[in-house]
Amino acid sequence: MVHLGNYALWLTGLFPDYIAARRLRKAGPDVSYYETLGSRGFGLASDHVLAHQYGLDEVLRTAAERFPALRSALNGVSGRLLFPSFAH
Repeated sequence: MVHLGNYALWLTGLFPDYIAARRLRKAGPDVSYYETLGSRGFGLASDHVLAHQYGLDEVLRTAAERFPALRSALNGVSGRLLFPSFAH
């Protein structure tokens, strides 16, 4: 479940334009789908016994609750550091 959350965060955080382009071609879901998927993945992972055992349950729960904010922050970082020539 953590992998699902991480993948959704990576895809939406670094490549939102790719998701938008696929959406325009009617070949894929929009960003809100991936936000729901990522939030759900982190939420389910936070309930796992290993998350509690390793003290990650609160971190994962917070990531689930604040997934859109995490995605937005990652968008800003990627825009400035990874794709500076495309930054607005």
